Amino acid sequence: MDEGDRNAMKYWADAGLQPTAVMKTSSMEALCEMVALGLGVTILSDMVFRPWPLDGRRIHSVEVDWPLPLMEVGLAWQRDTLSPASLGVQGVFDALWHGQRAASLNGRAKPAA
Repeated sequence: MDEGDRNAMKYWADAGLQPTAVMKTSSMEALCEMVALGLGVTILSDMVFRPWPLDGRRIHSVEVDWPLPLMEVGLAWQRDTLSPASLGVQGVFDALWHGQRAASLNGRAKPAA
């Protein structure tokens, strides 16, 4: 079970509910099509759901206003080589990590696990 599945199951459990799953898929296209056809509902992070042109008109999304668990992200690259784009993304991640670490040392935030 991946992080998204764990988070979604936590949302259901926090609401005192247990979903009835008759099908699971890791295909975002298949998932969106099933929802668009009225075959079910899903809980997805904005990080993984972006409406496709047709789905944007057939799927309604709702923002929630309760605290959400953090999701880990990472950077993968070709061994022994970083492209200019990868170096740029790595620089952003480094800046975010060091900013978070500095804030945690000042007692303002907890470092990521």
